[in-house]
Amino acid sequence: MYARKLKNFSLTLMLSSLLLVCAAQAEAEPPPATSGDADLAQQQYIRIYKISYADPKVVLNAINELVRPAPTFVDRSQDGLTLAGTDEQFAAVEAVLSQLDQPPAELSRPTYITLAHRSIDQGLRRLLDSVVSDKSTIAVDSPTRTILVRGSDADVSAVQALVEVIDKSMDQPSRVLELTFFFLKSPSSGLPGRVSQLVPAFLEPVAHALVQNGFRNPSLMTPLIVRTQENYKFGTSGALTEAVTEAAADRAAHDKFAKVIPDVNLPHTMLESAIDQIRNVGDANIVVRWNMLEFAGIDRNAPVNVRLRDVTLETALRCVLDSAGGLVGANVAYVVDEGVVVISTREDLREKYGSHQTPLQVRVEGKARLLDPGKSAQLDVEAEVYLPPSGGSSMSGGAPEAPKSLFRVETALTLPLGEYVVLAAGPVAPDVGQGIAMVVRAEVVGYTSESETRRP
Repeated sequence: MYARKLKNFSLTLMLSSLLLVCAAQAEAEPPPATSGDADLAQQQYIRIYKISYADPKVVLNAINELVRPAPTFVDRSQDGLTLAGTDEQFAAVEAVLSQLDQPPAELSRPTYITLAHRSIDQGLRRLLDSVVSDKSTIAVDSPTRTILVRGSDADVSAVQALVEVIDKSMDQPSRVLELTFFFLKSPSSGLPGRVSQLVPAFLEPVAHALVQNGFRNPSLMTPLIVRTQENYKFGTSGALTEAVTEAAADRAAHDKFAKVIPDVNLPHTMLESAIDQIRNVGDANIVVRWNMLEFAGIDRNAPVNVRLRDVTLETALRCVLDSAGGLVGANVAYVVDEGVVVISTREDLREKYGSHQTPLQVRVEGKARLLDPGKSAQLDVEAEVYLPPSGGSSMSGGAPEAPKSLFRVETALTLPLGEYVVLAAGPVAPDVGQGIAMVVRAEVVGYTSESETRRP
């Protein structure tokens, strides 16, 4: 009985040991993986992505370039993509979509402004561009007089405020502006760092500023004054002489020759008689060097044929001399010397009055408009300083010669009313001077009805 018990205990012990060994082997050797478990990590799905802003074709190309390996393309619609892939691929696809499928930058709402009275020209276009920032855009349609502004509210308000100022009704009175153009000339030689005593006190600050920028001893030339209705074209011209040093007698002679004659009727008139008539009409002192004219083949009885209306005395004398000189191909001219008009050949005058420097000529034209009534004006201006044909004063006659342009400027600027503003400054020919500066002053001097004058 004891032996049977011992045998049963040994059998139990062996079974327990076998179970322990099997358990140990089970922990040391994992069960072999099945094919289903291996595909679980690489299992593919089909997903549909809705695209709200980007082009689906562009997004698909980006996915194929950026995602490796790329998911399988299934379908594409106008607003979506259908792809097949793994979770890892879809994570990369969603990263690409987050960068590409973005709403566009917010576009400013366009504002249309239509002008009721004023037409759109280049001057107005430059003015519109000057009141808006670089981030705003302006387009115009001239036939319909429409302005399109795309930009900030501040820029739109600035354009609307400008239009309120410039878009005037024809029935409203228009302001009259007086523009004074001053010219300061720097001589070829002189002491640097000084202002000429010929500069009036009100221009001294401008003259000192020019000296600081290299102008030498600037002096004032005769100014030009023009009155113009706002938004209308203006034009003026004249001779530039030393404003203070010009002899009083010469100024008086120039003033007489600026007189307008309503009718000049000299048909088949002898040269001497034609000059006498001009002398009487203009009450001018005229001396003719007949010996020099006759030496050049121009007889005092040479016929002239001139018929003019509403011209200055200067123009009438030019035409008479051109008519007489053209018969023999001679250049007839004149100079003003101490209040006396001296007529002769161009060569004689150059030899006798060579020390008389030909005055510079200037022409100025443009358009002015008020930006802020009582405060500032916008000026579009084109100006040129030039040297007329040699051989006498600016009023000399004779065959036409090409003028020599010395200084030219075309610009647009804002003028505070009543202040002196440098329009432009630049060099000229060495035999004329070091440079010329143009200074302008604008002020309102009255009102006029637009119906009383023609449109520009």
